[in-house]
Amino acid sequence: MLQAGHLQGRAHPDRAHRAPARRHPAGIPAPYSCREGACSACCCRVAEGEVEMTRNEVLDGTDLAEGYVLACQALPLGPAVRITYG
Repeated sequence: MLQAGHLQGRAHPDRAHRAPARRHPAGIPAPYSCREGACSACCCRVAEGEVEMTRNEVLDGTDLAEGYVLACQALPLGPAVRITYG
C-alpha cells in the first residue's frame, strides 16, 4: 500500500525476494536506478521491521544509524517490513 510516501509489504518467508524496490509483487511503483546498491535512488527509511543489506556503496554510518537502507539490497529479517520514501 502506497500512501503519502509510505510503502508497506509483506516479506516472503524464505527471504529469497528483495524488498519492494527490487521487485514489485503488487505492482507498487518504487524508485530505483542501478539495482546494485551504488546509486541511492532507492534509499528509504525502515519504519517498522528489520532488513539486512547485501551490498551498500553509498550510505555511511550516520545514514545507517538513522534507519536508512537501500531497498534494492534489503532482505527482510522478519515477517513484515514498512519503509518510507521521501
